[in-house]
Amino acid sequence: MAPVFLDNDEVTALVGIRESIHRHPELAFNEFDTSQVVQKFLENHGVSYRVVAGTGVIADIESGIPGPTVALRGDMDALPIQESTGLPYESQVSGVMHACGHDVHTTWLLGAAILLKRELKTGTVRLVFQPAEEIIQGAAAVVASGALDGVQAIFGAHVDRNFPIGTVVVQPGPISAASDRFALRIVGRSAHGARPHQGTDPIVASAHLITMLQTIASRFTDPADPVVVTIGTIAGGTAANVIAPFVEMKGTVRSLRAKTRQDIEDRFRQLILGVDASFGVVTEVQWTRGVPSIENQSPYIDWVGDAVADQVGAAQCVRLPTANMAAEDFAVYLQTLPGAFVRIGVCEPGGLAVPAHSPEFYVDSTAIRGGAEILARIAIEAVDRLK
Repeated sequence: MAPVFLDNDEVTALVGIRESIHRHPELAFNEFDTSQVVQKFLENHGVSYRVVAGTGVIADIESGIPGPTVALRGDMDALPIQESTGLPYESQVSGVMHACGHDVHTTWLLGAAILLKRELKTGTVRLVFQPAEEIIQGAAAVVASGALDGVQAIFGAHVDRNFPIGTVVVQPGPISAASDRFALRIVGRSAHGARPHQGTDPIVASAHLITMLQTIASRFTDPADPVVVTIGTIAGGTAANVIAPFVEMKGTVRSLRAKTRQDIEDRFRQLILGVDASFGVVTEVQWTRGVPSIENQSPYIDWVGDAVADQVGAAQCVRLPTANMAAEDFAVYLQTLPGAFVRIGVCEPGGLAVPAHSPEFYVDSTAIRGGAEILARIAIEAVDRLK
């Protein structure tokens, strides 16, 4: 199947839209201006749409010939981070920036709309401009709205500065991690700091617990089965000479396999019981299940590989060198529909692998063209294969 290409004027317009979105980032479920940009673009290109989940936009590109319906998803929300890239189109909103590339994802989907209007010969492609990915709630809201009714498969992509522009991570099996969160309140008994034996010290207990929790990954999990346990916050105490009455901690756990995910929670609770018994504290546990891992399954990831190879060449299809332990709420869609997810290289020649969710994260504008073309080509391939 032939590649699809945007012309230079189309790319220039898309770059301008991306830079505008980047200047005006919006947090989860508040993507009102971004949603308006998407809606105006679709209107200008003769594409009908509807609004779902508050700020989400759903648009169908119809070929006019009956056939399968597949979906492409792009997320729109930003992060509560102060940008320090120094880009000419740097965020103008204090404390908010597109530190994960969702401005690019949105623009890719707009570019795909242009191509699909021109190139789709049969069936329908539904474009899903999704809110609130960063808080892992947007995909569920889109599904609950019924926006995916009638869709037979869904595909998505994420920017990745670990790979050069022109490459695409086409990875069977896990390509993101399951994400669970916990909040702990370790309750002791306060006393004078000079007479600790008269109290029960939750700070000492918390220090031991933090160390013990790391053994979940280092001693109780197969080294070939990646697991991450991170304590993100800890707070306790009011004065240097007072035994704190309690300590509060929050953190996240990442895993790739469903059984491992459950084993981690079970071991987590066992370790807490052990620390409680050892130090005479009582730990209150709030465990919140997040999204599962994204598992790319055949034949859908195979279709993606074929589409990418046709578009940019088989040599540009690459694999992750290590497991990706970040989470993605695209996984929610795959609980309802089949599909696949890729990571698209966006690191310009000579660029650094700046981590996402950092104040310095950026995506060079030269990555706009390729991402839009690849997504459109994947959708066309999927429609053809589902016929």
